[in-house]
Amino acid sequence: VHHLHFTTVGHMARDLLCIPTSSASVERLLSQCKLTISGVRSSMSFETARRRICCQHWMKARVDADVVRTPLQIDEGID
Repeated sequence: VHHLHFTTVGHMARDLLCIPTSSASVERLLSQCKLTISGVRSSMSFETARRRICCQHWMKARVDADVVRTPLQIDEGID
């Protein structure tokens, strides 16, 4: 029910709170992190790297760009 009002939060929760079913996806993520934070980009902050990897994941998953860019819209009628 709440996912209809909070679509962006729903997408973020599924992305950030999911538990991998196998170690293969974790190893792919670590490999992607290694490519993102290389010797050339060693000065990149943790937060910037986290955001970049999350955005790459969303683009790869083909999440609708409007959903990602739209600010949260809270229905005033919801308590």
